[in-house]
Amino acid sequence: MSTIVYAKTKYVRRSARKIRLVADMIRGKNAQEALAMLQFVNKGAADEVTKTLASAMANAVHNNDMDKDTLVVSEVFINEAPTFRRGRAVSKGRYHKILKRNSHIIIGVSEPGAKKEDKKSVKAKAAPAAKKETKATAKKKETDKTAVKTEKKPAKAAAKPKAKSTGKKTSSTSKKSTK
Repeated sequence: MSTIVYAKTKYVRRSARKIRLVADMIRGKNAQEALAMLQFVNKGAADEVTKTLASAMANAVHNNDMDKDTLVVSEVFINEAPTFRRGRAVSKGRYHKILKRNSHIIIGVSEPGAKKEDKKSVKAKAAPAAKKETKATAKKKETDKTAVKTEKKPAKAAAKPKAKSTGKKTSSTSKKSTK
């Protein structure tokens, strides 16, 4: 499995919801094609995503010696950053709050053969091997149990029977209440 190379842009002054609209367009695409697409997207967030994608591609080429033409956008995360809280004074002594939302952009690029394996598929591959092992061990356990059972039977017969308790319990009828 190949490595995924990341680039982060933190505290971008746009809401995460608006940036996700642009990020969903490039997820899984070839990195060069994604850059070309982003040039023609009529959203303000496209500029920030373009810068982050270009940085991720540069990191992959310079730090990990990957081929620029074969890179694929494998992961895109748009997370919320701390919100700036501002306000506006309005009539009757009231105050309306203004939330200036920020976000973090994380883009990961990799070579085409670097897809993450799902946990389900890994378990499915391991399950047939585990079943074969359990069948073999189950047969061994059955033979061991029969041998143990034959040994235990004489031991039980030789054990002394439990002594019965002869003490009588006192009932509440023996006590008389006087009024």
